[in-house]
Amino acid sequence: MIVNGFKPVTAGAIRSGGYINSYDKQIGIDTKDLIADDGKCAVTVIPREITLNPHSCVHGGWTASLLDTVASGAAFSNQAGSLNDEEYGLTSELKLRYNAPLFAGQKYTCEGTVIKREGNNIYTEAIVSDNEGHPVATATALVKARKLDYKAT
Repeated sequence: MIVNGFKPVTAGAIRSGGYINSYDKQIGIDTKDLIADDGKCAVTVIPREITLNPHSCVHGGWTASLLDTVASGAAFSNQAGSLNDEEYGLTSELKLRYNAPLFAGQKYTCEGTVIKREGNNIYTEAIVSDNEGHPVATATALVKARKLDYKAT
């Protein structure tokens, strides 16, 4: 299936290293630093000044993109309950909670985990923690598993 000129990338292609996500690079995540295995996904990031909002903290949209990338990345990891090699995943729902502001130039770790799979629904969660291990933002996500021949109705 080709959508708007692009073919969705399967979990198998991602796991084999055959894909680089240009959007992740735009938000400051180097895909080669994204670790996904055993139902988990993790990355360490340092937000750049360009991510700041007028209040001098990192924009919530940037944080949401980070959480979405890692929560959905967990679904692409290699474990029962995650996507199989012939499937791709789409975030269907993302629920966020911001506990504290993030600041440019500081190091944060974001970790995602597969909670369970029910049919085509993969439930995941992600947590952004500061350098001291305190959670500054959390998310739960619903990732929909799709085959390449999936047609929306």
